[in-house]
Amino acid sequence: MEVVPNEGEPILLPAGTVPHWWEAGFEVPLEEWQRTERMSRFHLMYDRACRLLARREHFARELERKLAQRSREMDLVDEVIRLCRERGFLDDERAAQTITEQLMARGSIGAPKLQQELLRRGCDRQLAQRMVSEHCSGVDSFSAAMELLEGKRRTYEGKLDQYRRRIGDSADRRIEMEIRGKLSASMMGFLAGRGFGDSEARQAVREFCSRLMGSEAD
Repeated sequence: MEVVPNEGEPILLPAGTVPHWWEAGFEVPLEEWQRTERMSRFHLMYDRACRLLARREHFARELERKLAQRSREMDLVDEVIRLCRERGFLDDERAAQTITEQLMARGSIGAPKLQQELLRRGCDRQLAQRMVSEHCSGVDSFSAAMELLEGKRRTYEGKLDQYRRRIGDSADRRIEMEIRGKLSASMMGFLAGRGFGDSEARQAVREFCSRLMGSEAD
């Protein structure tokens, strides 16, 4: 409901929260009007928080950042965060589980990438490490990396053709090693972006290059 004073900007209040003095038409002290304005800002912020949480799970830190982008009143932000927690709309543990499951379902992902993504969104470091331990401890890194590379096979076949046209297509081992080096660098960069460390990715890259180029691994 919109409350319009005799002077100044109108404010919005949820139905049922309009002060009795307004409905009675009384004049009120400035302090009372300022308190009502603050209540209006709180409810507007709370409404925005609920809309954000309805779209997807958030960590408390992530929601705090978003709310703080539109308000410098951190006391209001803290109140909204507290209320969302009390009502069960905001739960870091639930958010960590949900987001981890969503990331893992998209395809193979390395433990470092999972932790990095959780931390980026505002997850507590200890909770992020627990999610990695629970969801990545049984993951075969080599198989996961090979699965990702196989998914990009057409891309790397195109790169191989491009390199051979540019550098040369011959049985010269020096040329083949140069091409292999370029492909390997591209694959290592791709796997690094998915959270695989050098030691995890190197074996898969070596194997995939050999399959792609039709030669034995070095």
